[in-house]
Parts: sequence; C-alpha cells; structure tokens
Amino acid sequence: LFGIHKDGKEFPVEISLSPIRVTEEERLVFAAVRDITRQKKAELEIKQLNEDLDKRIAERTSELELSLINEKKARAEASRNQQKILFLSKASEILSSSLSYSDTISELAKTITPTIADWCIFHEVKSDGTVNPIIISHVDQRKIFLGFELAQKFPSDPNNPKGLYKVIRTHKPEFYSSVPIKLLEAFTKNEEYLQIIRSLQIKSLISIPLIIRKKVYGLMTLILEGSDRLF
Repeated sequence: LFGIHKDGKEFPVEISLSPIRVTEEERLVFAAVRDITRQKKAELEIKQLNEDLDKRIAERTSELELSLINEKKARAEASRNQQKILFLSKASEILSSSLSYSDTISELAKTITPTIADWCIFHEVKSDGTVNPIIISHVDQRKIFLGFELAQKFPSDPNNPKGLYKVIRTHKPEFYSSVPIKLLEAFTKNEEYLQIIRSLQIKSLISIPLIIRKKVYGLMTLILEGSDRLF
C-alpha cells in the first residue's frame, strides 16, 4: 500500500495486521506499518542491474556468435585456399610430367573434378576449324558417356554468337558466373537438346581457349551443376 506524508508525498508501506484477544467478547487488531521506500529502491536497482546484465549478456552472445561466424568463414576460406594450392601443385606436377599429350590432359581433367568443377571438358580444334570433345571428366561415369553422346548428336553451331566457336574467334575466355535459362536457349534451338541441358542443372560455366603461338588448338570448359558453388 501507500502512505502519505504531511507534505502530500506518497511513499510505499508494508502493513502487518495481527489479532489480539482481550476478552471473550473483545478483540483488538495490532497494526505494524513499515516504510519500505529503501526496499523498493533496492528492488528497482536490482531490477535495473538484472536488465543491464541481460543486455550485456545478449550483446556479448551476439558478439561471440559473430566471432564464430567470422571464424567459420575464415576457416572455410583457408580450406579453399589450401585446396587451390594443392590443386595447383598437383596440376603443375601433371603438366611437367613425361606423360603423352592425351594422358596429361586426362590426368589434369581428373584432378580438376570435382575439386574445382563438376565437369571438365577438353575440346580439340581440328584442321577444318570444327571442334569435338576428346576428354570429359565427371565423377558420374554415366554423365561422361552422356557428354560424348550429346556432342555427337548435337554438334556446336559454328555460326552461334555464343559458345565454343565464339571463344575460338575472339581468343578470349567465356565466363558465366550464373547461367540463366535464356543463355541455355541461346546455345541451341533443338528442343530435345535444350531439355537435356536443363536437366543437368548447369549453374556456372567457364570456357577457356588453349593458345599456342597465337593459335587456338583447343578449349577447356569447366562447369558447376546443381550446387551452391559458383565460379
């Protein structure tokens, strides 16, 4: 309850009432009134301290969570960098080996998949200017057969403004960090081929010319499919 000082100011009180038996018929009540202003003040201070503590704990928890996220990102980046170093080391070892040309690029393609890409395709540029795949690497052997089958059944159009022949004409890589459906449609007008390409869920693509003395002798194409990874 609240009491009132002579000046009209309220203050909190605690009241304890106890019955006192005087006679069989007469009863009195003993009332103890205690000013609890200091107690209420202390309670408010404790409440405020608890709220401040909760706030600091929440802030510290948020900082720790952010630190853990940043640490996780840093570890992931370090792991990717380590993978790149190991890949470059392995690739250098393969390229400097005494293997035959076809064995060298075959080993290189196997090293690239799936560490760097899901697909690795080496195309050879023939003397007549046409291209055909000579090496296809993928962890799924069925997709390797499918790749050769598609190349034979649906050869690339030399007049297509995009794709392998554009890379040959320009001597410049073709790079798509994200491959939209419209881009896939630009590669072919054949509906059957388009449906198969769509089913492969191609997400990201790089096609690189292999140049010796200013002449394109081949192309290396790297593809990422159906994952969160992008080039």
